[in-house]
Amino acid sequence: MSRKTNVWRGFTTITASLLALSVGVATVCESWKESLDQNLGTTSSSIQTSDKTASDTYTYTSDYTTTDELVQAHKDLNEQLSEEGSVLLKNNGTLPLSSGDKVTLFGATSHYPYYGPEFGGSVDEENAVSLEQALTDGGFEVNPTMTALYETLGNVTDGKDDQGNDIYPYRPGALTSTFIGPVPGQYAVGEPPLSAYEEHAAGYQDSFAEYSDAAIVVVGRSASEAADYLPGDDGLAEGESGANALALNDEERAMIDLACQNFDKVVVLINAVNQLEIGDLADNDQIDAIMWVGLPGVYGFNGVADVLNGEESPSGHLTSTYAANSQSSPAMVNFGNYEYANKGDQMESMYLVEAEGIYSGYKYYETRYADAVADQGNADSATGSIDGDAWNYEDEIVYGFGEGLSYTTFEQRLDSVEADDENHTMTVTATVTNTGSVAGKDVVQVYAQSPYTDYDKQNNVEKAGVQLMDYVKTDELQPGESQTVSTTFELKYLASYDYTTAKTYIMDAGDYYVAIGNGAHDALNNILAAQGYDTADGMTADGDSSLTYTWHQDEFDDTTYATSENGTEITNQLDDMDLNYWQEGTVTYLSRSDWEGTWPKSYTDIAITDEMQPYMQSDFYEMKTDEDTSDIFPEEESSVSFLEMKGADFDDERWEEIMDGVTLEDALYGIRVGGTQPKKYESVDEIVNALESDGPGGINGTDLATRSTDPDSPTYVSEDDPNATYKPNDYVCEPIVASTFNKDLATAQGALFGNDSLWTNTTIFFAPGVNNQRTPYNGRNDEYYSEDPMVTNYCASAVVAAAREKGTIIVPKHLAFNDQESGRMGISVFMNEQKARETELRGFEGMVDAGMNGLMTSMNRVGVTYSSGHVGLMQNILRGEWGYQGFLMTDIVFSMKDVTDYMSAKESVIGGTTLMGISSDSQIGSSGSWQYMTVEGVSGDRQFVQALRDNTKYLFYALANSNAMNGLNSTSRVVTNMTWWRWSYAAFIAAALALTVLSLTMYARALRKSGKEIER
Repeated sequence: MSRKTNVWRGFTTITASLLALSVGVATVCESWKESLDQNLGTTSSSIQTSDKTASDTYTYTSDYTTTDELVQAHKDLNEQLSEEGSVLLKNNGTLPLSSGDKVTLFGATSHYPYYGPEFGGSVDEENAVSLEQALTDGGFEVNPTMTALYETLGNVTDGKDDQGNDIYPYRPGALTSTFIGPVPGQYAVGEPPLSAYEEHAAGYQDSFAEYSDAAIVVVGRSASEAADYLPGDDGLAEGESGANALALNDEERAMIDLACQNFDKVVVLINAVNQLEIGDLADNDQIDAIMWVGLPGVYGFNGVADVLNGEESPSGHLTSTYAANSQSSPAMVNFGNYEYANKGDQMESMYLVEAEGIYSGYKYYETRYADAVADQGNADSATGSIDGDAWNYEDEIVYGFGEGLSYTTFEQRLDSVEADDENHTMTVTATVTNTGSVAGKDVVQVYAQSPYTDYDKQNNVEKAGVQLMDYVKTDELQPGESQTVSTTFELKYLASYDYTTAKTYIMDAGDYYVAIGNGAHDALNNILAAQGYDTADGMTADGDSSLTYTWHQDEFDDTTYATSENGTEITNQLDDMDLNYWQEGTVTYLSRSDWEGTWPKSYTDIAITDEMQPYMQSDFYEMKTDEDTSDIFPEEESSVSFLEMKGADFDDERWEEIMDGVTLEDALYGIRVGGTQPKKYESVDEIVNALESDGPGGINGTDLATRSTDPDSPTYVSEDDPNATYKPNDYVCEPIVASTFNKDLATAQGALFGNDSLWTNTTIFFAPGVNNQRTPYNGRNDEYYSEDPMVTNYCASAVVAAAREKGTIIVPKHLAFNDQESGRMGISVFMNEQKARETELRGFEGMVDAGMNGLMTSMNRVGVTYSSGHVGLMQNILRGEWGYQGFLMTDIVFSMKDVTDYMSAKESVIGGTTLMGISSDSQIGSSGSWQYMTVEGVSGDRQFVQALRDNTKYLFYALANSNAMNGLNSTSRVVTNMTWWRWSYAAFIAAALALTVLSLTMYARALRKSGKEIER
């Protein structure tokens, strides 16, 4: 063979390889086209509509006609949320200050505040309004010397961290996040010592005289997804001086003392969502006012300034308890990093035993207080007290749940309480009068108490001494003005869950009380007064029995609330979440029958038993192989277009024809590689492209213009629009929304979320966070409304309902029991069913009634079962009792075998999951965890294939009733678009093909020529 022949043969091999590589790249690109579109801003396919003038084309419309209006709405709403959500805790008359006052800011956090969390539902801090700017805009003059001092200190560096980043020792600290395993937890506050003040700005105190009207001190703490604070020394970085991460350290105390020594008026702002230990500040007579401001987002400090200068009177109330010792609640006995004695891989290593039962947050402190007054249950024993002496409420609590002050005073009168026996509701009517000298808003908080009976004690049914049932906020009332308000709550939320005997919800025989008050403690005192107690019995103050309504139930009732509204029997579904189910007698749950004898212990030596192992390994559903499933996905051509299902009810008969046209392969792929947004279904050409975004600080990761692709849309944003680069993730944190105690403002936020969805072309929004603030130490408390499930229920339901009106698929998270971030991937969370139903699940339940059509599951295990695969929770409670018909997606599934093993697709599908949170299809490969998730692997199992069909319909229904259908009608058709990356691989394929053809031709010629030479 000639030399030329060898050259062309080699060249042919190279070009053919390039051709194969180009085709392979094209195949990968097409498999990942949704992800490429999302990350590169391209559109690989679109639905074109020939007639967009039809009235049904744009079903969901914005409340705003321009982006200027939208941006202004963000500024206005977040300012109002901060005005009404900031909570005045202490005030000796110093507040409000006067516009024009010259003020001095203290604390590094005053210059480097926490606008939102470090990670997760973050906000667009680049455009944030600083506290200094907000105060200036509010008419104050701010001491520039101290502002410059903190700027200078904030730029001091002290070496590099492990990643090579500069270390800034004098900036407020940040929690360290980790997705997998125990959190590090060592927190550095970052407050500079006073010696650093002198070192970098000698003579700074000379500036105080000119700006002496008031000192405004800011203390704060970081918040973050994938991070927690740890109690005690374990939570402190080396060299930290505080008692724990939530206690003020020496540097903070010195800074506060500096302010107190030099100013007659000292105001402290709490820039945190984790409840700090501020008892010393409350007791310090030199500190005139304390106000909690949370994490105020991009525009919230404007609202803080409005309250400080008196333009608005504060009307917020605490949604979590400020205890004297942040570790004093029984929930803190079991919080943090607990590892199985015989732990497996990282995803099978951690557990959490919530032995406090229903007694977390105020339901612990107030119930124990009620029992101490009634002298029952050893409530005043030293067990659990912060100082080792007899337990005393006033020693334990600094500011209680629901407390909040105003610049004016109000008088509330309980007018009536009326029960509706047919609808099982109760309506409370009250009149509020402004008895002060300035205008303001007030909140009527409605609480209730159920009888704690012998039956309860014998059957382990626990009752909170007081629980929030509802609330309503007044309009702004002028001095002397009155308003009568009413609110109606469902009595099912007063029923108690008996998980041992009746195994359903019960109402005991006995006396029931409804009371109003300024917080849980005030309302409880009113109830205690109605029961005949007073300060002589140990009450902190005499209550007002006129603010209490009492009724008596003659008979024990275990039937009224034993059936859900859709007729489903309510009975135990979470027995296996109780560690005692697996290891009998292991856990003693806290009971008010004996506070001393049942006080939780720390469960440190738990081992995985043989019975637990199959569930820990997520391999308990046995796939069948010999059943005929051909009728479930008949793959018949449908005469109904998906576009015709726009706005269709779930029970519309046409869905069956749509589903009959879906292929089993498509259904598998759609669930298997759901990622964070729905995939295209080849067998349903018209399926819409629904883009997603994370939250809950606002639609994240995009601006107004990037995803705007329909020039005919009323909410189209061109790149030339002045707000094209505006990012809508600028909201206040969820606890601020909750602290307004204003359902109308939660509704307004949901409506604005919906408008954001339309303007950013983002249909699916992962928000709000709906988990419970079990302890002050959860690093993610910024994403959760409250320690109380009814606050969560009302806030989240309002957001969901309002956003749904705009066609947004709001996806609340995380169902369920994501009670700490440490070990969140795979941690086994144990509790009894009463706690599960009456705390966290009660927060989720109302959203189903509000029309929720998207929901995210948690990464943790429910007991020993991965949450998405827990049939009792996901199928029997969520879809059965509550009647949920939307889609169900997992949280992110990392493409790591340890993760995909426990986040099992098989068990999740049976549990009702619609989308697995992974974008890679590697798990069906030879080394993957989900090799069974193929047509061949599942087609012999009727239950599994039927679950695939059901789950796919849930997704289709949600999409058909979303703004992803905007711009579509019967004239719409799917077209493929040539994106730049398609042009790129097409060009490479064409070039490689041309070169391969050329080289083959030349190789053939060389072969022929070589053959002729041999013949000669």
